[in-house]
Amino acid sequence: MQQIFDIGACSGTEGIRYASMFPQAELHAFEPVVANHSLVLENFSQHPELRAQAHCVALSDQAGTAVLNLSSAQGEMGRHGNKSSSLLEPGRATEVFPWLEFNERITVPTRTLDDFCAEHAIAAIDLIHMDVQGAELMVLRGASSMLPHIRTVWMEVERIPLYLDQPVKQEVEAFMTGNGFDLVISTVGRTAGDQFWVNRAFAGQQPFSVRSSMFLRSWEWRIRMAWQNLRWRLGQAFRGTRPGRKLSGSS
Repeated sequence: MQQIFDIGACSGTEGIRYASMFPQAELHAFEPVVANHSLVLENFSQHPELRAQAHCVALSDQAGTAVLNLSSAQGEMGRHGNKSSSLLEPGRATEVFPWLEFNERITVPTRTLDDFCAEHAIAAIDLIHMDVQGAELMVLRGASSMLPHIRTVWMEVERIPLYLDQPVKQEVEAFMTGNGFDLVISTVGRTAGDQFWVNRAFAGQQPFSVRSSMFLRSWEWRIRMAWQNLRWRLGQAFRGTRPGRKLSGSS
């Protein structure tokens, strides 16, 4: 694994977890909220052994600027308040999570994943971990050139729209399958969850099959586990591959 993108990094801890598993990889963390970005830098400073870079920018479907709706919370839920800011207007988010507040809007710089990769001469991305509160397809639509060269994507997906005009599970799945990805793991419940997608060109030309792929057989029992543990297990699955080598079952 050579390139890891943590998009919507918040404090950067997820990216650190992945990069610690694959210390040879470059980690790029994207977080547009200045206070969160400072947390990313602080956490990265505690891991000088990692090849990690933090970028205070929002990835989207166009470069320029955009309005970001800042989330917050009071009381004992305050530590979770900074995790739900979105480029989309809040919809049912405060109904589903009554402790969540959106009291501030700020302007943040945006750029596309395509432009970023071109500028940094990144030809392929091994793993994208993405949690951008309903703006996932905005990010991926800004990666039209890079999509064939993205090997795996782990992202949050909602069944109901927590934000206005948010693509939900059915739309996300149509986009991903239409762009050559196979759904390997889904923990989406009544409201939200996570999905792990693998590029068919990386895994082999045949659809990813839980029964036929040695890679996926090692995941069958883990599919029932909580999404936090699944993210950790992703590293173990990739440990069985070498850079440039296709997963088991590929042609």
